[in-house]
Amino acid sequence: MRSLVLVFVVIITNVACSTTTEVPYRSSEEGPFNDVYIVDHGLHSGIIINQDEIPHALLPEKDEFSNARYLEFGWGDKAFYIAEKPTLALALSALFSPTVSVLHILEIPLLIEEYYPENDIIKLQLSKTKFKNLLRYITDSIKRDEYGNSSPVAHVLHTNNHFYLAKGKYHAFNTCNTWVAKAIHAAGVPITSDHTQTSADVMSQIRNVK
Repeated sequence: MRSLVLVFVVIITNVACSTTTEVPYRSSEEGPFNDVYIVDHGLHSGIIINQDEIPHALLPEKDEFSNARYLEFGWGDKAFYIAEKPTLALALSALFSPTVSVLHILEIPLLIEEYYPENDIIKLQLSKTKFKNLLRYITDSIKRDEYGNSSPVAHVLHTNNHFYLAKGKYHAFNTCNTWVAKAIHAAGVPITSDHTQTSADVMSQIRNVK
């Protein structure tokens, strides 16, 4: 119940905070490391990765973002995510009944702190193995046909902002922030997706990781 209350509070308030980029986690293995950024949007969190470090074979969709310096990934309820004017009714529907999900990929052409000057940002420094594990989790979230083709949600495609049908159902106990926590855990960072419904849950866990 506490987690659901927090979700509603975040939906209503969506308070921004000033940018702080910190490094609370670095892989214990020797470098070189790949930098991965977790951004807090108030309602949800996202994962930001340098586009040049993403292999084409894992994510052929990267070619659709010609001006990208970084790509941001998020996962969530299709109807709410792509709505021009998200409503409380859409949010409630997404929370209380399993719904179709999409993977969101956003092109970031600038330095992250310049693109998100008022967001809380955390940097993870991952070993090559952990970084590959993270990439596989993200790319495996895209629903593909037997030929490996993704399914774009065509009517909301923009030059820097694409949505693709994704695996999994969205609901109150499997939110966009749950997905981010699962992705970070899949990389090998010791956090959990249990009871992780809000972006604050994600950011707090990362900051307290041992």
